[in-house]
Amino acid sequence: MKKRDAYHPDYLKIYPCLKDRPDILKFLRQCDRKQEYLEYDLKVNRTRTNKRTMETVIWPQRELSYEHLLEEHQFAQQEPSPEETLLHEIELENLRCAVERLPNDERLLLHLRYWCDFSQAEIARHLGVTQQSVSYQERCILRKLKKLLKN
Repeated sequence: MKKRDAYHPDYLKIYPCLKDRPDILKFLRQCDRKQEYLEYDLKVNRTRTNKRTMETVIWPQRELSYEHLLEEHQFAQQEPSPEETLLHEIELENLRCAVERLPNDERLLLHLRYWCDFSQAEIARHLGVTQQSVSYQERCILRKLKKLLKN
């Protein structure tokens, strides 16, 4: 049985809706372990007793200052945190769903503008309309997407 305490709560009991989201549960548990490590593991002195000589050795806490780590170039290639990665994935999924709800002509305009890197003038030539019309449509579509993402 898994331990349940301040660092290891039962997330399925707290958030029953996460039953179908093992990725979020895994993420929450990783955050718990990270928090436990930062709050406890790094700050505790460790002792070890030699059974033959009965000599006790104390290892000091392992917590290092942020400044020391910067000096040692520990953060030279910092990757996004698990929280940032998960939030980014959720935002992308929400955006994909919102774009799928748009009509085909609006999706085409977004595709040409943001995936094919067409200018508004190039899109206007491609669709046979004026550049001002493309600009107006783009603003309307982006407002609509913003509304869809807020809901």
